[in-house]
Amino acid sequence: MALNSVRKATRMPFEPKFTLTARIATDLMRIEGAKQAVVHLPITAAVVSNLWEIARLYSTHYSTLIEGNRLTQEQVSKVIGQQEHFPGRERDEREVLGYYAAFERVELLDPRQRKVLGLFRDRDTITSHEVELLFTQPHAVAFKVERSVLA
Repeated sequence: MALNSVRKATRMPFEPKFTLTARIATDLMRIEGAKQAVVHLPITAAVVSNLWEIARLYSTHYSTLIEGNRLTQEQVSKVIGQQEHFPGRERDEREVLGYYAAFERVELLDPRQRKVLGLFRDRDTITSHEVELLFTQPHAVAFKVERSVLA
């Protein structure tokens, strides 16, 4: 207990590098009011499902965007919803559809399979054969990846 009180005594005081203006205080109170208005609302299965879908769409857009995909967020949503085709962007469309499909498959994995998938983080590529094995024989994939990481 004495060590804890020594730590507190030697802490440097917090000196903010900003000024709390009336406008900032008003905005913070507005944010807190909005938070309190929704914090106790029930979240239905439909709401959760909708939030997951929005997260998948954003993840698909931004993850493929950093790889050079030229589709906008709106276009990604339309491609995934099979509502529109964008001539000249077939490669981008295939990439988005492939990423989204992989994302959906990963969500279906049981925890043991997700652990195996985590072993791929340090690798640049994963073959389609390894992906298929992941869903059919996760132990075989784990052995192969662990062996290649140790080699």
